[in-house]
Amino acid sequence: MYSLILVLGTTISTVGSYHSLAACQEGMKQFTDQGVKAGCVAQADPKEAMEKMQSMMKHFMERR
Repeated sequence: MYSLILVLGTTISTVGSYHSLAACQEGMKQFTDQGVKAGCVAQADPKEAMEKMQSMMKHFMERR
């Protein structure tokens, strides 16, 4: 999963989510053609993100 982000001054805005990098880059093109700084950012799988957070919490609790 990829998010399309726009960089507007000092603000970053998410404007869409795509299942593939190619689809995200196609959506990005409409903004970059207008001179807007845009990019595609890979998003972590929710299940993997939860497992990583649980592992970090377990490690933290073991060190206390």
